[in-house]
Amino acid sequence: MLASERTRYIMSQLNKKGIINLKDVAHDLEISEATVRRDFEKLENEGRLKRVTGGAALSDGIGSDNLVELTVRSKRDINYDGKLRVAKRACEYIEENDCVFIDGGTSTAVMAQFLEKRNIHIVTHSELLIRSMTNPVAEIILIGGSYLPHYSMSVGTLTQQMIRQFHFDKAFISCTGADIADDTAFVNEIDTMTIKQLAMKNSDNNYLLLDSGKINRRSLCKFSALSDFKRVICDDCSDLKSAPGVFDLV
Repeated sequence: MLASERTRYIMSQLNKKGIINLKDVAHDLEISEATVRRDFEKLENEGRLKRVTGGAALSDGIGSDNLVELTVRSKRDINYDGKLRVAKRACEYIEENDCVFIDGGTSTAVMAQFLEKRNIHIVTHSELLIRSMTNPVAEIILIGGSYLPHYSMSVGTLTQQMIRQFHFDKAFISCTGADIADDTAFVNEIDTMTIKQLAMKNSDNNYLLLDSGKINRRSLCKFSALSDFKRVICDDCSDLKSAPGVFDLV
């Protein structure tokens, strides 16, 4: 496919959606992700789009707040049905009066609809989770710190200090990828890695939320072995036929 044809497709999709996913474009055009990445870079240099994590957004008329919202919405919508099943199963492990830590991320944010009317205590550094609730019955403790607008969560020294003050009955952790053979969960950011590890250390039981789109994908940081979790909750897929016993497939 000619570069001009790829450009027309990319700009057409951006004008329709506001934000597009790199992997989706590569799949739709039957080209490599590296080619799409180069196209995005060229178009960004021309001022026609703005690259974001995992994709691109229109550069004109999009403020930073809207760009964050579009980016989060794009991530949330990837395998949303799988994330919904995983979130629902995760909430089934929570008992009345539990104190639970809910990690940042789009997968854990889906838990909000199943938890907001429960008689529990929720500790989180995720603004995205809070914004997904309406008039919650649950007690919410929102931890502050250095705010990452791209991820709608707080990180840093202050966040870490506050998490150290809590004991959790259960912690529900997100990830950006997992290598089944290597028994490893990954995350993109060093700061978020530290938050996850601290929450897990202060929790009696740890659960990993993993939608199948992240199976056998690696990211920058290894933050935990999969076998360290009480359960790894994942929507079923062919890549998990030989998954270890810790997996709870939904």
